[in-house]
Amino acid sequence: MKKRLSGTLILGAAALAYLLSGETPPLIQEAPTEAGGEQAIPQSYARGVSMREFDPEGVLRDRTDADELRRYPQQQLVELDAPKRWHYANEGPWQASAETGVLYERRKHLHLTDNVQLRYDTEGVEFLTQSMILDLRQRKARSETPARAWQDGSVMLGDRLFVDLDRQLATLTGSVRTVYEPE
Repeated sequence: MKKRLSGTLILGAAALAYLLSGETPPLIQEAPTEAGGEQAIPQSYARGVSMREFDPEGVLRDRTDADELRRYPQQQLVELDAPKRWHYANEGPWQASAETGVLYERRKHLHLTDNVQLRYDTEGVEFLTQSMILDLRQRKARSETPARAWQDGSVMLGDRLFVDLDRQLATLTGSVRTVYEPE
């Protein structure tokens, strides 16, 4: 039993490592996981997956965890359940999490959906939205739905959110407003 579990974890980590080594064109809208009107059958499946990426000097750069993953090679995508993605910037880590995610292998885009949370604990900032695309190669994120930002008791709302994870720069666009919450 223990050997089978270890093999699953190794296979899952290897599959995720393979998936994250592809090309990235500009951010675009992604296609669903259905092939010809029928649900595609995954080629591989893993539970309890965790993968870490290091820079050439051996410094931890990124980490991705998921409760479960299903790989669909025909569509060049991986479905993730409860994905979490950490990006380790010089000033501190960003953490993105959601209920579901789809990794597009060629583009190296991670599309997070359902209760998406992006946190930057160093500055005490938290963003919430329902849909966000992380460009893993460019290390940028953008919301597909309205976003809410919290910092130091302040709440801001915007139609879209753009974040440059390396530069620690976040921008709310569209109808941006501040919500006053009396104490």
